Amino acid sequence: MSILRNSLTNFSGGVLPALVLVVTVPLLVAGLGLSNYGLLTLIGAITGYFSIIDINLTAGSTKFVSEYRALGDNKRESQTIILGLFFYLVLGVLGAAGLFFFAGPLATVFDIPASQRAAATSALQLAALGFLVGQVQQYLNSLPHAIQRFDVSSKLETVFGVAVPVISVLVLPLGAGLLEMVEIRIAGSVLHAVALAWWFPRLFPQFRLVVPTREVMARVMSFSGFAYLNKLASLTYAHADKLIIGSLLGMEAVTIYTVPATLINRFLGLTFRLSSVIFPAASHMAAVGDWERLRVVYLASSRYITFVNGVIVALSLLLGRELLHYWIGGDVAQQGWNVFVMIGLAMFVESLTNLPSLVNDGLGHARASGLFAMSRAILGLLLTWALASTSGIDGVAAGHLLASVCIGAAFIFYAHGRTVPFSAAVYLRDGLGASLLFVGAPALLIWALRPQALLSLSHTLLLGTACGALFALIGLSAIVDKEDRSNFFRKLQRLNLKKGKS
Repeated sequence: MSILRNSLTNFSGGVLPALVLVVTVPLLVAGLGLSNYGLLTLIGAITGYFSIIDINLTAGSTKFVSEYRALGDNKRESQTIILGLFFYLVLGVLGAAGLFFFAGPLATVFDIPASQRAAATSALQLAALGFLVGQVQQYLNSLPHAIQRFDVSSKLETVFGVAVPVISVLVLPLGAGLLEMVEIRIAGSVLHAVALAWWFPRLFPQFRLVVPTREVMARVMSFSGFAYLNKLASLTYAHADKLIIGSLLGMEAVTIYTVPATLINRFLGLTFRLSSVIFPAASHMAAVGDWERLRVVYLASSRYITFVNGVIVALSLLLGRELLHYWIGGDVAQQGWNVFVMIGLAMFVESLTNLPSLVNDGLGHARASGLFAMSRAILGLLLTWALASTSGIDGVAAGHLLASVCIGAAFIFYAHGRTVPFSAAVYLRDGLGASLLFVGAPALLIWALRPQALLSLSHTLLLGTACGALFALIGLSAIVDKEDRSNFFRKLQRLNLKKGKS
């Protein structure tokens, strides 16, 4: 499959789950209550943070399975897969044991009401099983990515990304609570893993049971060791803020912070799926020495994805008050607005480093991206802790934004010309420049002209549609290459002809 088709396929796998999440989160908050929803979020954060013991062998496996597939080396490809499966089985067992036996002490660390501590302990012990299954499922999910079969993983992610939240909402009227929510998530992970295992022989028909050699283990583990820094930073970014809020500000504050942050995270998470396909693709192109194609793909992808991310953030911030008000309402919308704005800006800044980081890793330089990612995590953690104590959830969001700007800019200027074989000037001019200009200028003009009072739902929809149409026109005329634009209209014309014949 082509890189563009893989990008769109991977993107499509997250669209429906994201839309379902938008619908189900308010229902879950209303059904569970602010405190219980915050507790469910906290349990997810604790469980997720237990992945700190994972040295990110997934990244190493993806890189070298992709490389060995490009070289036609089936034996070392099989050795890499076996190494990963064994590692994640052992990791899952160790993490599950730790979660189960330390569930009680963990429930006392955070600001959990005494009446909920027993339920929190039981839920954490149950989540231990989910950790074990989840490690295997996540590794199996990475294997189609390594051979650029994003169509397989995207279909399954759509099915289970929709089924789990929908079932969670449907059982609420039956009296389901915290434990049932955890059970549903575990069941979804088990079925997802089984489905991936069913696909495995079809994707890897040449797979053989062979013991990994020292050479294969050394290559994968060495790369993964530095990629682990990226993993550790991602875990800190994803979960540390919730853990800090939970320990300092309580469960309701976790919900008020998490809900708007989740919304903007889901929006931009979709476009990360567009860019993530370049990691195995860069490894493949480097293995066969196709550097010119890598340059063209890198700069075009940077321009397109920056524009899409910019439009998403611009629309989110232009209509953010209305989005939160009509989506969740009440205190969450009022108190979460500043969080929404700052997390949105922070994630947009970080999105500018995604493609450089993925190409950097695909070329085997995980050390550089790992060290910068850890620097961002440490700075963000220090700022989050300091500002949470003085400024509450707004301070946590401000800490994210400040850390993202400082470390993101430093990484862009360091990596280009060193670990990424293109200069920072070329990246900024040919990759980012036009996109930032053609999103930023219209967004600022619209913000200055729109009424600052809360818009009605109908006016919100009207403004959102008009802005979306304007940005689509700008994108097609000023951002998309002439050849890509011609291909787009040819495909659209063929689609219309097929519809006319049917």
